Amino acid sequence: MKYKTTHDPFHAILKIVLGVVFGVMLLAISYKTVTTSREIRSRAAGMQDITYKSWEFNGATTEGWIQTNLTGLKVANGLLTAFTTNYNAILFNKSVAAAMPVGNKYLKFRLAVVNLPQPMPKPIAARAIVSTIPSPQPQTFTIGVSYMIRGALQQKVLPVIVGTAFGNMYEYSVRLPDIGGVTIDSIQMTLKPMRVGRSIQLDWVRLVGPPSPTPTPSGCNQDCNYTVHPARTCQTGLICVSQSQLLGASGLCRNPDCSNETSCQCPKPTPPPTPVQRCTSDKDCPTGYICSAVPPGGCPIIIVNGIEQRSACARVPQCWAVNPTPTPTPSRFN
Repeated sequence: MKYKTTHDPFHAILKIVLGVVFGVMLLAISYKTVTTSREIRSRAAGMQDITYKSWEFNGATTEGWIQTNLTGLKVANGLLTAFTTNYNAILFNKSVAAAMPVGNKYLKFRLAVVNLPQPMPKPIAARAIVSTIPSPQPQTFTIGVSYMIRGALQQKVLPVIVGTAFGNMYEYSVRLPDIGGVTIDSIQMTLKPMRVGRSIQLDWVRLVGPPSPTPTPSGCNQDCNYTVHPARTCQTGLICVSQSQLLGASGLCRNPDCSNETSCQCPKPTPPPTPVQRCTSDKDCPTGYICSAVPPGGCPIIIVNGIEQRSACARVPQCWAVNPTPTPTPSRFN
């Protein structure tokens, strides 16, 4: 005997409703994911790193870079070039003075190491032969980067970078571990192992970091510092006073007239003038007030029996605000 299958309309409707709800939830999640991704990309685009110090070698000087175990250091055709004379080749700059803000910081540079061809010895025969010995096979080397932070006692050494002496320019980037705001005073790059006579060619060097934040100026007796990055400045009318002579020491925002006297370290705000202060002339009144027997604009208007009249308000001269808050006109008869 066959039984007829029955369909419950309620369960059918419930399945449809649940399906619609589930579909709407999936669409909402997908939309949120796309929107969040766009927001992140938008913020990243608006917070692109900027260059705080660069050496482009477009002039005639070495821009402060000096050599060790190198010879013939010079700038030509937009490149800083030198030739190796020892196992370790060092390029060093001690006049960096780059203040960098809080955030990830990078040292980037574009460099090539060229194995120069070596000329063949003179031929035994009398005939002239112009030829060269093939260049040695490309050999890998390491680039060690170290730097000095202002106020530190020793250099910081970064993980070595592996390079290849192919003769082509390569762009290298290394992240500095310092997240806080620092001032970098010197940079050293050590290349090894180097064969004598190799040509080191440096296209540019750059210190890159996030945009510098704009801190809110500090108020009286709040921290300040103008010698580190980002600078914590003081509000208008205050100066940064430091009890320490060390470079980079923090201070406090104080009154420039008496920064060390407790009674007046912070300028006292001018009390709001009162319009009932008696006077004999404008000189007796604070700024923005005049001496008058009646308010500016005359006495207020009142309505008596449907007729507008000025009230009698003349009195002993007092200080009145030049732009007082308007007195509302009565809305009903008095």
